[in-house]
Parts: sequence; structure tokens; C-alpha cells
Amino acid sequence: MGTCKTKHMLLLVAAILLITSFAQISRLHAQDNVRLREISVVEGFRENQLAGLGIVTGLAGKGDSQSSPLMRRFLANMVSSFTEQVSERDIRSKNSAVVLVTADLPAYVQPGERISARVSSIGDAKSLIGGVLLQTPLKGADGTVYAVAQGSIPGISGSSNDTVASLPGGAIMERGVNSQVSENGTVNILLKDPDFGTAAAVTRVIRENSEFEVAFADAARISIRIPEEYSDRIVEMVAELENLSVPPAFTDRVVVNPRTGVVVMGKDVRIGKVAVSYQGLKISVMDDDIYSDKESESFLIGQRPTVEDFVDLLREIGVDTMGLIEILQAVDHAGALYGKLEVM
Repeated sequence: MGTCKTKHMLLLVAAILLITSFAQISRLHAQDNVRLREISVVEGFRENQLAGLGIVTGLAGKGDSQSSPLMRRFLANMVSSFTEQVSERDIRSKNSAVVLVTADLPAYVQPGERISARVSSIGDAKSLIGGVLLQTPLKGADGTVYAVAQGSIPGISGSSNDTVASLPGGAIMERGVNSQVSENGTVNILLKDPDFGTAAAVTRVIRENSEFEVAFADAARISIRIPEEYSDRIVEMVAELENLSVPPAFTDRVVVNPRTGVVVMGKDVRIGKVAVSYQGLKISVMDDDIYSDKESESFLIGQRPTVEDFVDLLREIGVDTMGLIEILQAVDHAGALYGKLEVM
């Protein structure tokens, strides 16, 4: 009886350990996944750009020069709209500056809501800090006024450019934009980074984990049919889609910035067979194992190393950041970089 109980206990412990292992694996996979909203956008749910010409006053002699015809004409027209006609010849102020005001109009923003704006000088003003932006209509690409900006220009501590400033909440919406997220009975999901593998994975997740039907899919767009019961519940449908857990795509890019020396790489990007000669150093990517001979300045690294391994070797043998970037660019031109090199 004791032996039988022991066997049962061992089997129970093994089952618990097996279940625990599967649970841990499931949690790890779940942690690897991301929500669909993090790698995609819904077609029609987009920002729009607004722009307008305005004038900043109260600049205490740091505005556009008196010889600026644009400032004089602009200021004369503005003053004339409040009082009697004023000639451009009467304008002698250096306390004002003509500026370009821009803003990004979020989707579904409603009249009366506030959005942020940016102000930049288009004349020869020395500074906009401390001035006041007068009421400026902001138009869209269709010429319609969607917002009006106005407010004091705040100072930015440590800024090296006083002719550009931000106005947080400095514009008030006058007209809303109707964003259309459904078309021909479908909702379209656009991948931020088009990829056939990612599109296939997303399509599979939608079919297996939701009640929705995929009508069409390519590397960039996935169209989902709107069920009849969701015809007047599009918001709920989009919310359900955006919260689906999907496997993320692994980037095949290597991004370098020669000005700052920054190198960012996808961990699975690899280097093919190649021989590099750089300032007396010889680096070869061959079929053999990693080998180095510092006396002859010859270095050998195994077949198809990752870019990370290749970069680590270059840093280890003393190649500086600029040299590293030059080598990566040369390897890419030689067709031995199995990924996409982007220079910022």
C-alpha cells in the first residue's frame, strides 16, 4: 500500500510540475505578444495638419526689422481691421513678428476642444519669447478654417532657438473632422511596418480569437467584414480588434546615425560571408569558428553571425563608432547584410 501511495504521489507531483511548466510557457508567450493597436492603425483614424500666418506682438525690439515689407503690410492690415485704414508707411514698430502657426489635428476632436500649436518666425525676428500671438485662423489642406490659435509665447529653459516655440493648448477647435473608419462594409487595419509574415499572423489571430471574418489581407492592409450585429457598433468592433494579442514582427533593420554615432539593430539581422579590410585590420566572415590573431591583425568570425556579434567584435578590436558605421555601410553595399540598413 505504501509503495502504491508513493507512486500516486510521484505521478501527482509530476502532473503538477508539467501543468506549471505549461503555464509558465504560456505566460512567456503571452509576454512576448503585443496588442494589435501597438503595431497598426485603423484606416480613417488619422491626424490632419493645419497651418496659418499670424503675428506676434510685444517683443520689445526683438521683432522683425522696420524694413520688412511683409511685417509692415501684415500689421497695417490687422490694425485697419480694428480701426480706420492705416498705411504701411505708418508702421515703424520692431516689436512684432510675422509667424507661421502649425498644428496637428487629431481624429475625432470636437469643436471647443483645445489642441497644441507651434509658432515659428518667417522674418528676421531675433526672438519670439515673451510675445503674444494674436488670433490666427488655422486652415486645413482644403482651405477650411478648423481652429483658431492665440496666446502668450512661453520661454523654454536652455533652448538655443528663440524663434520657434510651442503653445500647449493654444488653439481652440472651431470645426470637427468626420473620420470614416468603415468602408464598403469593412474595417481596414493598416500595419505600421508592412510585412507579409506579420499580416499572416494577425489574420490567423483574428480568425481564431474573434467572431470577425477577414475579407482581404496583404502585407500592409487587413480588411475585416463588419457583422450585421456590429453595423451600429463599429466602436466596439474596433476596440475588440485593437485589444487582440498578436506576435510582434522582428525587425530586420539596422539604423545608424553618423552624426551622433548611434547604432540600433534588430537582434536577428545577420551578416553573410564577407571579408573586410579596414585600416590594417582584416575581418572575415567564413564557415569556421570564431578565431583571432591579434599579432597579424586578422580576425575570423563564424558563419552568418548576427550584426550584434559583428559589432561586438569590431568594438573589441578597437574600431571606433564612425569606423563601425562605415564598415556596416560597406558590408551592406557588398550585399552581405541580410537586412535593411537605414542612415538617419
